[in-house]
Amino acid sequence: MMKVATITAGAVATNSYVLFNERSECVVVDPGDGISEVIAYLDKNALDCKHVLLTHAHFDHCDGCGTLQRRGAKIYMSADDLPLLSTSDNLAEAFGEKFEPFTPDVIVKDGDELSLLGEKFDVIATPGHTNGSVCYKVNDLIFSGDTLFRLSIGRTDFPTGNYADMENSLAKLFALDGDYVVYPGHGEKSTLGYERKYNPYARI
Repeated sequence: MMKVATITAGAVATNSYVLFNERSECVVVDPGDGISEVIAYLDKNALDCKHVLLTHAHFDHCDGCGTLQRRGAKIYMSADDLPLLSTSDNLAEAFGEKFEPFTPDVIVKDGDELSLLGEKFDVIATPGHTNGSVCYKVNDLIFSGDTLFRLSIGRTDFPTGNYADMENSLAKLFALDGDYVVYPGHGEKSTLGYERKYNPYARI
């Protein structure tokens, strides 16, 4: 079973996640503009980042990809968010940040099963916050990016956001069998069961 470390950093306190095994290999989810803190954690714990999973391509979730790619990691993301990498739609300019372009190594789509470090990661397309937003499910964990938060959801008023798509994506998550620990792009972790019961958007 992989262990999970949460690193909250950057201009808008984005959560990056480090999933690592007993062999000191790891997967990083959403390395954003707080990449220096992520690198410090990897180096302190002698972790080798093999893979990077992006939930979407806003700067605060992917600005560290170039750094990890140069260290040997492969970058995974949805093709539907590729336009954000080369336009101001990644929001870096709006926040006064400089964005480092990169090219993903692997394009993912809904229903893909990724075998990474001996674990199976399921890709769940969840457009709404951006057109190419995805969640990743592994074991009893879901990395929800800016789709589902504790008692809230991601904004849909940014470029390529769409509220109707968000409604459909939330319904898709809430319909999953069983319970999961939810690790969101911002804020505290939660569980899918708790969100089904208490999140006001579970009843839209």
